[in-house]
Amino acid sequence: MTTFPRIAAIIPAHNEALTLRQTIETVAELPFHPRIIVVDDGSTDTTQEVAKASSVHLLSTGRQRGKGAALTLAVEQVPDVDLYLFLDADLEGSARHAAVLLQPLLDGHADLVIGILPPAHRKGGFGLVKWTAKKIVRHATGVAVHQPLSGQRALTAAAARQLAPFADGYAVEVVMTIEALRLGLRLCEIPTDFGHRETGRSPGAFLHRGKQLWDVVHASWERGYLQKHFPPQPRQEA
Repeated sequence: MTTFPRIAAIIPAHNEALTLRQTIETVAELPFHPRIIVVDDGSTDTTQEVAKASSVHLLSTGRQRGKGAALTLAVEQVPDVDLYLFLDADLEGSARHAAVLLQPLLDGHADLVIGILPPAHRKGGFGLVKWTAKKIVRHATGVAVHQPLSGQRALTAAAARQLAPFADGYAVEVVMTIEALRLGLRLCEIPTDFGHRETGRSPGAFLHRGKQLWDVVHASWERGYLQKHFPPQPRQEA
């Protein structure tokens, strides 16, 4: 008798009522029929109502506490699974590509899989946040990664328990990547065709990137990733 893995698709959401329904519907059609958990992070729109109408498992952080807190809550409250999918709420129909993230885990080749997103369709920032994140990961671990900021990830339940609680703010992915490598977990990055809301070059978009850069640098400093006393790490490619 074939035993199928138990998979939980975790979708953190803050004010994502416009995109959440299609994302949920798409994830529901993935292979292995993942259990879908939406974690509302203090939304002030109808995000919770959308989730309830979709008959998924709804959790709430109670107030806006950030993506890391939402992911931590889900891992704590839904422990009885084998694999986790972490997916952004604004993926909509492109969430169908999430299945490719699972294969390296199912084959036993990785503990954490990061989805490499395709190039943006319109001009966004100048790459400073991504460049900084890559430099910090390389400095802290000796490993070159392509997209340490990607939120589209899959990991084993054992890896999730080792990595939780997750970092606050926009540093969650960078810290997760560094900690996974420093713990000796097997990390794999694979190209994907995910699409999501692009912020462009509006004042609000640059403010968002500024906050993201601050969170990444601040969290890295607080955790000692930027210090010079690190022992040398084995050099390898993620």
